[in-house]
Amino acid sequence: MIEIKNLNKNFSQKKVLSDINLFIKKQEIFGLVGADGAGKTTLLRIILDLLKPESGFVKFAKNNLENSIKEKIAYVPQTFSLYNNLTVLENINLIASCYGLKQKNIQNQTKEILEFTSLYEYKDRFAEKLSGGMKQKLALASALIHNPEIIFLDEPTTGVDPVSRREFWQLLHYINRQGTTIIVSTPYMDEAEFCHRIAFIDNGKIIECDTPDNLVKNYPNQLLALQIIGVFPNLSTINNIIDISIFGQDYHIAVSNNSDSTIEEIHLACKENNCQIVCLKPIAPNLEDVFISLTQKTRSIN
Repeated sequence: MIEIKNLNKNFSQKKVLSDINLFIKKQEIFGLVGADGAGKTTLLRIILDLLKPESGFVKFAKNNLENSIKEKIAYVPQTFSLYNNLTVLENINLIASCYGLKQKNIQNQTKEILEFTSLYEYKDRFAEKLSGGMKQKLALASALIHNPEIIFLDEPTTGVDPVSRREFWQLLHYINRQGTTIIVSTPYMDEAEFCHRIAFIDNGKIIECDTPDNLVKNYPNQLLALQIIGVFPNLSTINNIIDISIFGQDYHIAVSNNSDSTIEEIHLACKENNCQIVCLKPIAPNLEDVFISLTQKTRSIN
């Protein structure tokens, strides 16, 4: 549905996107996943024709990005961009009028969208009085008013509480099941799991693109979870250890091979450093483990 070919973008002589090649399928939830500054927002803005690339192109279906296509898309930016001094209902009606919807259709469609997003009881509340999660729902409701075929969302749940984040993603999946293609950028690996396919982006480059399940399945290392009481021991002398990352109270230790012998060496190192092991066991990787492994591999090559 959307083809992105050999896309490059510079800002002040600095390359922020490098040879981006992607194909986004119709009616999928596609995630652009990466840290702040990775290039996610720049890529979305180029796809939307809000920025021009140095080279490469974007095609929608069989056509270049044209006005006819623009009428079928919606964009929810990273920061709330509606009017704080208007009510929920006034904001949606304003957006509907901007798309030239007939007045007789706006009322019924607005009511349906407000009920769908659980905003109907707040329709007369000023936008500035809404919580972060409700503001994002309002932004989504406004984006839906003209029945777009594709919705672009740039880190839509940043600063939103966990319950509202989950509710927001439930809305996105419902919209997707009605046939809408959704393209979303996020720095959150738990949200990446909600996507059908994801592209990991780091330093302006796509380092991998696949389904979440396939990415986890193809993780190249063995993984250990370590939880201790005391000062973390020096494990730098253990050759099999590739990386150590902190996950809450646990440390995830990537091991190249023979995790059994590595476990014995970790036990010995902890004993020598007078720290107590609460838990040390092999575990399955998650998407964050995969992302860390891929970025380290890419940066070591570069």
